[in-house]
Amino acid sequence: MSNRVSSLVPLGLTDTRTVFYAVFSHLLVVGQTGSGKGSVIWAFIMGVERMLARQNEAGWVRFYGVDPKRAELSGIRYGFERIGFDADDQLDVLNELVAVMRQRQRLGLRSFVASADLPWLVLVVDEFNSFESSADAKWKREVKAALSALLSQGRSAGIVVLAAAQQGQREAIGPYRDHFVTRIALRVGSRVETDVILGAGAVEHGALPHEIPPASVSNDYRTAGVGYGLSLAQPGFVRFRAPFVSDEDIRLWDESHKRKGSENEK
Repeated sequence: MSNRVSSLVPLGLTDTRTVFYAVFSHLLVVGQTGSGKGSVIWAFIMGVERMLARQNEAGWVRFYGVDPKRAELSGIRYGFERIGFDADDQLDVLNELVAVMRQRQRLGLRSFVASADLPWLVLVVDEFNSFESSADAKWKREVKAALSALLSQGRSAGIVVLAAAQQGQREAIGPYRDHFVTRIALRVGSRVETDVILGAGAVEHGALPHEIPPASVSNDYRTAGVGYGLSLAQPGFVRFRAPFVSDEDIRLWDESHKRKGSENEK
């Protein structure tokens, strides 16, 4: 069994062809449409499973999702325990994980140690900014309370949050940003967004995701998946490119979990 906080998840290659790693903890990724955000999400999901397999902990993770636009996770049938699409379901998923967190906290463990019976739980939240724009004040308040609890206390109970958004909105991301151990800015619209995502002074220290050109036929889509990352795994802001993860890659990953489920039932 392992609880190595230093466990690393490879997310892509830097300009010098070294690996950019995320620490296996809360991760934030922000990028405009076509920037490669989905590939970063799936690189992390698949990378977590490979990392655990290398540590002889294969299968010691369960995935949960919140996907307000029914986009990134809409085709998943087997690989996630539960995905919330509608508002009520989104809140139910968050509250379910908060309840699990409280239950694990009552075990009195000084630090979380995963096992087959006590696996890691990874929550993937797409369109993270959408919570802030809800007109339902009560729902919004409850969602924000659950997210705050999971981000501030979840990691020590074996719960990791991956949050993704299209824009670096200060009011949506700012209150939670410091909880994300790894932060990634793909192509964004302004230097203000860069600082919101990566932290004040990021631009002055060389992080320039707002200058990344859109991926297109004219540049052979070479800028898709390119971004700047801040991670405890390496110093400073690192420019890297995440690998392209196709719909077929995701389908095969999902189907593999159907087979695993069938094998576990035997």
